[in-house]
Amino acid sequence: MRLLIWFSFLAISLSHELPSTFQKCPRKGPNFSQCSVKAVENAVRQLTRPIKEVGLPVIDPLEVPSMTIAPGNGPTKFQQNYKNMKVWGYSKGQFSKFDFDFGQKTVTLDVLFPELVFEFEYDFNGTILVLPFQGHGPGVAIFGNKLRFLRNFFNFFPEKIKYFFDFWLEEYTRGGRKYYRVVRNRLVMEPELIKFKFDNLFNGDKELGDKINQVFNDNSKEVFGDVKSSYEEAFGQIFTNIFNRLLARVSIVDLFE
Repeated sequence: MRLLIWFSFLAISLSHELPSTFQKCPRKGPNFSQCSVKAVENAVRQLTRPIKEVGLPVIDPLEVPSMTIAPGNGPTKFQQNYKNMKVWGYSKGQFSKFDFDFGQKTVTLDVLFPELVFEFEYDFNGTILVLPFQGHGPGVAIFGNKLRFLRNFFNFFPEKIKYFFDFWLEEYTRGGRKYYRVVRNRLVMEPELIKFKFDNLFNGDKELGDKINQVFNDNSKEVFGDVKSSYEEAFGQIFTNIFNRLLARVSIVDLFE
């Protein structure tokens, strides 16, 4: 057991360079932010496979073993229990902003997604808009753009699924090298359109299940808005953990040119 812990510690302690396929940007260069936008987007595109040497997992699909969302104060009077969640679409993010304030040790990212598809197993029991319901089984939620079909013909409609990230860092020294780690995060999620489909509601009663699914979809903005902060906290922590896995393996001097 001690040997296993020692090897795990050694794997984290050893400093690694960024993969050769990752772009580096000159920290003091005049176009650092613009270069970093391209570099981060390029790195994220590669995460359809794990990059184990720097601790980065696959993010497309992003796998979330379990997640619990507490009941809201409005229409969602039920606890949302999810397991075996997979999220498709994160590797297709289009980054429009990357600000790194080295003095304040903060990172700000803005990213747009064409579509995110959440597949999961759910377990719900409660009320939505005062309607009682219960069920457990497979489900899907799609965060999409209601203008997407128009963009097949026109190129000027922007993506509308926005994630705004803020990360607060601290600097520390390990093995004579300086590293960053995230100590606080903030994520704001702004989907334009959400569609839900929950199978096996009311133990498979199709008529009742279809009605509740319709209620979810007719009121998707209000349903999501009621528990939005809980989703932001959950996914903010997920991405913080991923970011920290990279930062624990790549020293500050190796992150930039």
